[in-house]
Amino acid sequence: MSDIHYAIPDLYHSLREKYIAEDVDFNQVIEQFMEECGAALYNHYKEEKDNRKIRISAIGQCERMQWYKAHDYEQEEPADKLYLTFMQGHLMEALLKAVIKISGHKVKDEQAKLSVAGVQGSCDAVVDNELVDFKTASNWSFDKFKDDQIKDDSFGYLEQISAYAHALGKKKAHFIVLNKNTGELKLTTVNTLKNIEDHVIYVKDIVSKSTPPDHPVWSVNANGELDMRCSFCSFKYECHGNLQEKKFGKITKHYIIDEEAGHF
Repeated sequence: MSDIHYAIPDLYHSLREKYIAEDVDFNQVIEQFMEECGAALYNHYKEEKDNRKIRISAIGQCERMQWYKAHDYEQEEPADKLYLTFMQGHLMEALLKAVIKISGHKVKDEQAKLSVAGVQGSCDAVVDNELVDFKTASNWSFDKFKDDQIKDDSFGYLEQISAYAHALGKKKAHFIVLNKNTGELKLTTVNTLKNIEDHVIYVKDIVSKSTPPDHPVWSVNANGELDMRCSFCSFKYECHGNLQEKKFGKITKHYIIDEEAGHF
């Protein structure tokens, strides 16, 4: 029986040796891979706007950000270079799933629709009967994923995967992470999941209110510099008002101009 802990070594072996497991319908795997790649591009152009007020994939992110989204405040457009970055995640997930199947591991429940306390979402897949979420990461983010934990979980990945696990009745979960700079893969196993249903109910209550929650304590440091999560947020100008941008090499940092500016 295949084991999730051998998925990455087996994937590398399959690619290196051009190995196709005996019970794999190779043509079907390739056909599904092509469909998923095509869907990623098609959906970018044709998919209707997601009008859900809350999504499981964002349930661990800043509650103030979730409030602005739920109340239809205007979002900042992503930088041009980010469109391909976002699409890369979908394409790499399709590729990893395909090669994992070809190497002999069992993949099911792909994009299975799930619900936690009435909030909808879909998981990536169940591999060898284990819940798996696929991530692509820069060198900096990749180093945060350890064998059994995520160090400094800035983007709420633990809440996200805990919600999927709760909906599927799983006691643990895994991330398969691709370093998009080097091609290195890593398996992170999460044995301690969040008590997610209470958190989902809490977020639902927050976004139902007429005013947002206070700024998180971590959002601005003593020098008036926005936290990295706020700098990446598409509501940062709605939330903080006018901001001063400063370039530090390839990094852009944002600084508060008026502490009383912004909506609420």
